[in-house]
Amino acid sequence: MVREIPTRSGKTILVDDEDYPRVAEFHWTAANTAERGKPEKWYAARQVNIDGKIWTIYLHRFLLGVPDGVTVDHIDGDGLNNQKANLRMASHRQQTWNRKHRTGASSPYKGVQKQKDSNRWTAWISHDGKSRYLGIFRTAKEAAHIFDAAARVLHGEFAWTNFPETNEEAVEYVRGILLEGKKTTRQRPRSLLTTAQVQQIRKDYANGIANQRELAERYGCHYSTICRIIRLNRYRDSVHDQVISNLGAD
Repeated sequence: MVREIPTRSGKTILVDDEDYPRVAEFHWTAANTAERGKPEKWYAARQVNIDGKIWTIYLHRFLLGVPDGVTVDHIDGDGLNNQKANLRMASHRQQTWNRKHRTGASSPYKGVQKQKDSNRWTAWISHDGKSRYLGIFRTAKEAAHIFDAAARVLHGEFAWTNFPETNEEAVEYVRGILLEGKKTTRQRPRSLLTTAQVQQIRKDYANGIANQRELAERYGCHYSTICRIIRLNRYRDSVHDQVISNLGAD
């Protein structure tokens, strides 16, 4: 069972029922260890005075009894959840792999960036101190599945993923570029649109339902692509019958 320890800051510390007696012997607080201007990072801690010097003791280290130099990782990313099943020893690099998606980014998903000059999304992953490009995709969700697959391949149990489920098509693609040396995807605006989509774009624009930029965002196309479709230029209906599967599409 889990025991809750309330703090003055309103945060709640979680520990296993079996650990509660020795934890309750001391006064623990919720400490925000984030640097100024950065997202909050809360950990359970207490302070002790040793020979006139103040030292901070963190609850996760206290529970596992790890020596100096050994780091502890919170699997779910919550520094206040100190249940044994949520704690594991890890290197600093492994901890960075298990880091949450930072707020304020251009994408709602970790490892995904929006292209400045189009409505496409790129997937990237950091490994061994290097940033690895994984390809460009029509939707942020598709790129997020690609990042997740790469994280599982490269980071194993320390991978922090956007989705709990595994996308097998994404895994196959990632294994191809990471392990077999295959090339990453390139932007393919024509093949991503079906005959029905092209006709619907023209219909929505003609009826005033959406303008060019709104249509570009809806279908994951560049603005100029929508303009060519509306002008009946280069986009004849008969050449758009092939549907390219969208990894992670709803």
